[in-house]
Amino acid sequence: LIDFHVYVLGGAALDRPDTLYSFTYSGQSPTEPLPFVYPPFAAMLFYPLHFLPFTVAGLLWEVGILAATYGIVRISQRFVGGGSQHEAMGWTAGLIWLEPVRTCLNMGQLGTFLTLAVLYAAYSTRWWVSGLLVGLAAGVKLTPAVTGLYFVGMRRWAAAAFSAVVFFLTVGLSYLVVG
Repeated sequence: LIDFHVYVLGGAALDRPDTLYSFTYSGQSPTEPLPFVYPPFAAMLFYPLHFLPFTVAGLLWEVGILAATYGIVRISQRFVGGGSQHEAMGWTAGLIWLEPVRTCLNMGQLGTFLTLAVLYAAYSTRWWVSGLLVGLAAGVKLTPAVTGLYFVGMRRWAAAAFSAVVFFLTVGLSYLVVG
């Protein structure tokens, strides 16, 4: 759970905000020390987890990744027009052996959660849900912001605009809390 260590330590660094981008985690990194490279809003979300024993937080994170993988399968089934819960469980069981999910589980990455948020945002017909999910996801890691281009391409103007508003709110909140 190397990446998860970085997330939790980034959250803990908020106790001393001037250290958020200067600390590195080198506990188990096979290559080099890993810095916290995410927006400050991500550190704010991970802050509560540093109060838990790392083993407990890590276990909850792993279970969350499995649940998010199941959620991704269920939404994908809805996109293509059907599928049962039992089929989704089978697909989820198979996916945990494939590289993207296996790596998320081994490293404790947050990509599965971001994928779930963006996929549900694309699926939802409610502009405010779509915008909220993409804006928050972009506040955690900038990559999901590209979904705004999907909204523009689909002429979902309200979702695109609201995702930008929510993202900038995460930036503003981060500035107020972290400085």
